[in-house]
Amino acid sequence: MRWDTVNSLIAAILMVIPVAINGNAPPSPTPATPVEATTEVTQLPPGAPCPASPAVEDVVPGQRFVSGADPIWVASVPPPVEWSDFPKSLPPYAGALWKTLFYIREEAFGDMELHATQLDGDGIVLFPLNGAQGIEEDGVFIGNEIRLDLGEPVETHIVPADYRRFHAYAVSGGYIQVGALLLVPHPGCYQLTAAIGADTVNIVYDIQS
Repeated sequence: MRWDTVNSLIAAILMVIPVAINGNAPPSPTPATPVEATTEVTQLPPGAPCPASPAVEDVVPGQRFVSGADPIWVASVPPPVEWSDFPKSLPPYAGALWKTLFYIREEAFGDMELHATQLDGDGIVLFPLNGAQGIEEDGVFIGNEIRLDLGEPVETHIVPADYRRFHAYAVSGGYIQVGALLLVPHPGCYQLTAAIGADTVNIVYDIQS
């Protein structure tokens, strides 16, 4: 696995109001209540709003917004997230490439296991283990797209503890920084789960078209 390539890629590529017929704006939908980072959401009923996790400030030095809970935080932005903000992946894996950074307490012990699910549909999120920016064979840049050069992506991604020890970036405040790539098939409500030992956090993202 080319972990350094993943972190280099992430570092290199950092994201009419409808009116009723009678002229009155329709009532605003009831917003979803964000779930705690320690709560796992299994599936949303049809039409339910996405309980996007809040993005909080002043937790990790040098990173304005994060979501999660100790010992695992994820770089984030205030919801919702716009689908158009993501670089699009090239065939054979259609979708958008979501580049994210994890901030893990240095004292957290063990491998980090990652997986993600769509809460309002059946989309499958994959984890590419390597990638290259959209460059044609003759070296021409092809735009805001990513070419996956890796073989089959995986649905569950393991970041070994040894990798965090020797290849991740240390940041102030007692955290280390680890990057990961996610291939998201389409807009929707997604839950990203990260677990280290007995510690699990679940972050919900509302990715809108």
